Amino acid sequence: MTNNQEQAFAVPPEAWSTRVSAAIKLSDSTTVGKPPIGAVRLQLSPTGPERAPIRNLSGWYVYTDLPKGVYNVVVVSDYYLDAEISFVVDSAIETTPTIEVALLPNSSYPFPSDMTRIRGAVRLPATAAAADVSDAAVRAVLFESEAGLLATLAEDTTTGGTKLKLGGLTAGSVTAGTIVLLKDPRANRLEYARITAPLPANPSAEGYTTAEPLRYPHAAGTYVYAMKEAVTVQSKADNRGEFVLPLVRMPLHRGFVVLTITLAGFRTVYRDIQCDEGSESSPGIITLLSI
Repeated sequence: MTNNQEQAFAVPPEAWSTRVSAAIKLSDSTTVGKPPIGAVRLQLSPTGPERAPIRNLSGWYVYTDLPKGVYNVVVVSDYYLDAEISFVVDSAIETTPTIEVALLPNSSYPFPSDMTRIRGAVRLPATAAAADVSDAAVRAVLFESEAGLLATLAEDTTTGGTKLKLGGLTAGSVTAGTIVLLKDPRANRLEYARITAPLPANPSAEGYTTAEPLRYPHAAGTYVYAMKEAVTVQSKADNRGEFVLPLVRMPLHRGFVVLTITLAGFRTVYRDIQCDEGSESSPGIITLLSI
C-alpha cells in the first residue's frame, strides 16, 4: 500500500458519516404544499465555519454536523416576507429538529390575476417615536353566511340609506356589531352591512342603523342572512409598510372581510372591506395613531 493510500484511510470509515442537525421545509402559503417561487436564501447564525444547507430531492434544506448550540435561520427571498426560524442542536436529544414553514407573500409576489387579495400600506405619524413599521401585524377575517335565513327586508331601501327594516326576526338575534348579508333572489346582487347601536325596539317599523350607507337599493322581501367568521389570513407589513393578503377561498362572488392592524404602542385599526372575487381591494394608506 502506498503512502497516499495509507493517508486516505487514516480516518476510520465509521467517521465518514454525517449527522443531520436540522431539516427545514419551505412552502408557499398561497399554494398549499408547493415550494416557494423565485430565489430563496437561508442565512444561519451563528455561522462559524461556512454552513450552507443541502437541499435534498424532497425539498428539505438540511444542516449537518452543527456543534451543540442554539441556531437561528433567516429566510430571505424575492417574493416572500423574511421568516425567522430557531432550533437547538443537542447530542442528548435523539430527535432531529424538523421545521416546516409556509412563507407569506410580500407586495412583489406575482399573484394570479384571478386571485382575490387585499393590498394596503401602514404609515406612522411624523410625531411618533422610533418604531419599526414592519412589526405591524395584519389580519383579515373572511366571513360567510349562517345556514338559515335571519329575516327579510320589510321595506325597500335606497342607495345611501342607513336603515334596514327587518321582518320575521327571532327576538335577540341581532345585536350591535352584527354583520348581515342582503341577497335579493330576483337580482344577482350581494351587499353586506354592519348593524350599529342604538338597537330599535320595533325592528320592522323603526329599522336597524347600518354603520355605513348602503351602496345599492334593495327591494322588500330581500333575504337577510347573519354572518359568521370563516377564514383567517395573517401576515405583516414589510419594511416599507406595505402588505398584501390573498384570499384563496371565497364562499360567494362578493365577500366581507374585517381587516385588523396591530402594532405595539399604537391603537389597533379595524376596517370593514367588501371585496369582489378575483379582484384586488384596498383600504388605502392607514396611519396608525399612538396610544
